[in-house]
Amino acid sequence: MLHMVLGFRILGLLITLAIAYFVYQDAEKRGMNAILWAVLTFLCCPITVIVYLIMRTQTPSVPPPPL
Repeated sequence: MLHMVLGFRILGLLITLAIAYFVYQDAEKRGMNAILWAVLTFLCCPITVIVYLIMRTQTPSVPPPPL
């Protein structure tokens, strides 16, 4: 039973890290403070992700690389 609980905690941590990484990458593309958003996402994921999706700029400030 203890191993299952530990496994779920590790899985939750990995999912939170993946979401924080996504937010970091997206915020960096949009010219926002990526480190701040990633740390806030890691600390309180569900609330921060909702706030981030509402507050993020609509268009990335960095143009995409030419093909």
